[in-house]
Amino acid sequence: MKTMNTISTAIRSKRARLAIAIGAAFTLATFASCGSRDEGEGARADRDGSGQQREYVIGLVTKSSSNKVFIPTGKGARDAARALEQEHGIRIRIDDQSPPREDAQQQADRIRQLAASADGVMISVSSASILRNPINEVVQQQGKPVITFDSDAPDSARFAYLGTDNYEAGLQLGKEMAEVLGGRGRVAILTGNPNAVNLQARVRGVQDALAEHPDITIVRVQDNPSEDSREAVQRMEQVHSAESVDGWAMVGGWALYISNALDGVPAETKIVSLDAAPSQLPYVEAGRVQVLLGQNSYQWGYDCVTMLIDYLHNDERPAPGDEIINSPLIRVTRENLSEYRMQLEQWGWTAD
Repeated sequence: MKTMNTISTAIRSKRARLAIAIGAAFTLATFASCGSRDEGEGARADRDGSGQQREYVIGLVTKSSSNKVFIPTGKGARDAARALEQEHGIRIRIDDQSPPREDAQQQADRIRQLAASADGVMISVSSASILRNPINEVVQQQGKPVITFDSDAPDSARFAYLGTDNYEAGLQLGKEMAEVLGGRGRVAILTGNPNAVNLQARVRGVQDALAEHPDITIVRVQDNPSEDSREAVQRMEQVHSAESVDGWAMVGGWALYISNALDGVPAETKIVSLDAAPSQLPYVEAGRVQVLLGQNSYQWGYDCVTMLIDYLHNDERPAPGDEIINSPLIRVTRENLSEYRMQLEQWGWTAD
């Protein structure tokens, strides 16, 4: 078994020509176009004459197939599969088993099922407490590697986590909120599933950032367990009926995934939000949302598949201490809206 000095170094050194350059310029990536296996084809892995495995199935389980932020994740996973097929002369199939709505128990059932058919699994964890044992079963009893992304199960046997540093994301969101409010006002925080570790960390980050401003008060932390867009809007309107709110810090973009979401929110209310889906951009364009912090969810899919194939095909593991890989946020405002739209097109995310 080989270890990598750092995951990011290993990925960049081996596939620098395929890496995604994300920054203020929003560099656009181009990928190999060779075909992967038909998504519906259901065979098991083949081996060549030397015993080297030549075919792999990677199980993908996002929080839900209806969560828009994971659209680029699937695209990234499939693009990585095509590029790695060409690089290694192997075949890779991505088996997406995401539940239709967020449900940690369904995720647990699906990764147990994938343990029988997939060679490795990548999962965005809805509940660390519910998913810890199923992940351990897949790894320790079935011998299949698991990598988490977006939301972690840190006490499980997963071999790595790749995604946003969720506390830092919340901290950045809170700083953006304080800036657009001019350091003064009453703030409500909109979150989703209260059991999701990533969202808990984001809320803490927002709270800590706003605690630095004595003239800002947090009046409510409003959850939205289903993470349904219309329910999120209803909960926001309920808060406005009970509280005076000058600003919303949204640790996920659920409420902004539908049109007319802010009709019940006073026009002077300042809004900053994590995520930057196509449906959220018109709110920025119209001046109703001041800042979006987009997650590089395409890279989650691309790098998770890369790391799983490194694990399975190249016998490479993260070095101790390098199991957590953070990806930066993309700050979206009116000023860089057109460049960001171009990036989303490259990710295959043109509509919700």
